[in-house]
Amino acid sequence: MQAAALKKKPNKIGVSLSRKIFLAVIIAVLGLWSILCILPFIYILAVSLSSRSAVSAGIVTFWPVDLTFNSYAYLLEQSAFFVAFGISVARVLVGTAVCLAVTALAAYPLAFARKKLKGRRFYVCLILMCMFFNGGTVPTYCMIAAYGLVDSFWVLILPGALSPWNLILLVNFFRNVPNEMLESAEIEGAGDYRILLQIVLPVSLPIIATITLLSVVGHWNNWFDAYLYMNDSSKWPLQTYIYNIMESFQKLEYNMQQYPPEQIEEMLKSNDLTLRSAQIFISMIPILCVYPFMQRYFVQGILLGSVKE
Repeated sequence: MQAAALKKKPNKIGVSLSRKIFLAVIIAVLGLWSILCILPFIYILAVSLSSRSAVSAGIVTFWPVDLTFNSYAYLLEQSAFFVAFGISVARVLVGTAVCLAVTALAAYPLAFARKKLKGRRFYVCLILMCMFFNGGTVPTYCMIAAYGLVDSFWVLILPGALSPWNLILLVNFFRNVPNEMLESAEIEGAGDYRILLQIVLPVSLPIIATITLLSVVGHWNNWFDAYLYMNDSSKWPLQTYIYNIMESFQKLEYNMQQYPPEQIEEMLKSNDLTLRSAQIFISMIPILCVYPFMQRYFVQGILLGSVKE
């Protein structure tokens, strides 16, 4: 009897009808919201795979009409496309590494009250001001030209290396690190760099992953800085290169005599909307590959980094 009683499964806690209705409504709303988020991407893919005439007629919805890969073929057949893609990858890798290094070095002395940094409040106020005000395009260009960064790869990296928003997130997250850990490391003779690298950063993986994701997306999607600061189009990253293609298509009917006949024939197989859709879809692929690996840290990093105790 006792053995039978032990094997008997425990009674499940009953769920009220109102709770079931609430969960059903939440699941339905989230499911509908997920579908609404996915539909634009499906539409973009369908447009990029449809013919010029179908897109111009406005009959493309969520399925390609007159399936064609002309837009992707035109982009991929250009040798400059792969050069621009490589520049974008290098920009993301170098820019993200520089962003993490600069942000961590700036956040460490601002985060811990035990570090007697003179003018600490002034630096924090200055950083906050940078979130709302900037010097403007012309003064920024003059400063970059004075430093000799025009037409340089580093013009894509250095001007935006330190983001005030990322710095505030990291400072607030660092303040959650127990001071006892830092004091124990100091007693053992550890210096500031060792404390930062071996204690603070390892326990700050959620916010590091969050800043990494923000930096990767920002560098990958940015096109305006290269368009503004680079005169040599062979040094443009992918987004700027594709933007230039869009501009070429828009000006094609006015400057058709400037292009060779075979290039005009290839360009007329697509239009601005199909190429723009192909551009968006190609641009999404690297981010979609990176995001799933960092998504579990993203919400936690934003939440903890945005709250000040």
